[in-house]
Amino acid sequence: MGIIGLCLGFLVAVFSEELAELMGNRSACLTIQFISPSILFVFISGILKGYLNGRSKFTPLAVAQIIEAVSKLIVGIVLAYIGVKLSASREWVAALSIIGISLGSLASDIYLYANYKNDHISNINIISGQNIEIGGKGMVKEIIRNAIPLTLSSSANGIFGVLEVGIIINGLVHLGMSRDSATALYGNYSTLSIPMITLVTSLLTPLSLTFLPKLVNDCVSLDNSRFNKTYQALYKTTLLLAAPIALIYALYSFDILDILFPSYNSAIGYLTLTALAPLAILAPILTVINTALEAKGLVFNATLSVILGLILRAVILITLINTPSYGILSAPIANTISYAFSVIFSSISLSIHGNPKSGFTKAFSEVLIPACLYAAAYYLLYLSGILGSGIYALLISLIVPTLLYLPMALIKIKRLLNPIT
Repeated sequence: MGIIGLCLGFLVAVFSEELAELMGNRSACLTIQFISPSILFVFISGILKGYLNGRSKFTPLAVAQIIEAVSKLIVGIVLAYIGVKLSASREWVAALSIIGISLGSLASDIYLYANYKNDHISNINIISGQNIEIGGKGMVKEIIRNAIPLTLSSSANGIFGVLEVGIIINGLVHLGMSRDSATALYGNYSTLSIPMITLVTSLLTPLSLTFLPKLVNDCVSLDNSRFNKTYQALYKTTLLLAAPIALIYALYSFDILDILFPSYNSAIGYLTLTALAPLAILAPILTVINTALEAKGLVFNATLSVILGLILRAVILITLINTPSYGILSAPIANTISYAFSVIFSSISLSIHGNPKSGFTKAFSEVLIPACLYAAAYYLLYLSGILGSGIYALLISLIVPTLLYLPMALIKIKRLLNPIT
């Protein structure tokens, strides 16, 4: 697997100019070269995660996820800032910021490898002066069975991300835009809207991984009732935390982007963020369901859900991008629909294998309270102008419903998690 990742990364670096041309953005050549090492790191990560997953060592998986997300964010911002200060070209600033992806993946791999070595050494028994490694062929098969789907799942999103750039930019050019305008419009979408969704998933993904050992233990003990309670608690907790963020993105998208990125065109970016708002719920929920699938040993099902979702996303994007009435909005629409499909597919897979139903309808009734609170605050406190305008009016209209909702949400979460912790 490592050799495959090394070869693919090498090929991407060598043919970076051709790939940039295919994407419709020749200036992306340097960025592609700088991101190519991450392909190797993703394949290595899949192997290490497969081993630790097969050994039921789940805490390192959660920690590695946090290390990767934080490293990507910090390194990317710092290097981009340095590039701006050094008056580097736009291409170099973009390439420097993308290094964060490669270094974040590397940092995660180093941590996973340290845990692999620690676990590997601890499973060597000294018997009659001979080292006998526990596990044998059965463990190797288990590692491969987990590593291949996890690697495919991790790499599929990255590969599609590269193809998506070309589809969107070429589609916008086909609609009559200049290539520079199309590139700038995609940059607006990828810089303003996507990071807002990534922030939510980065915060909530470790929650799912934290409960993975509990789900696995319930499976091993054949206690389906306990598994059901743990899964339901995790599902509803994630929903309670993600719902208000999705509502805030949907209602306040323009104002949030205008404050965070005043130098960008928020008038365009807010439309794509509004269309992506459901992902603030769908992406964490998909992580919860796929975590349950992995706990049941159904790693292939979780991977298939992601890959089929990406295929659907590509079909919808190619179909809509050439329609003038959609334009750049075809990207977030395709993204949202693909996640909704994956959520449904994974839920069905879970039910088919005798797993508990998520209580989708009942769980989503929990969203009604924050929906009413934030919608009321938005229309009565913000849009009415009673508080004036500007950042202070925005903050008050966000703080008031949050202060009302947060205590209720925390009480519910405590009731959900107490029986299983």
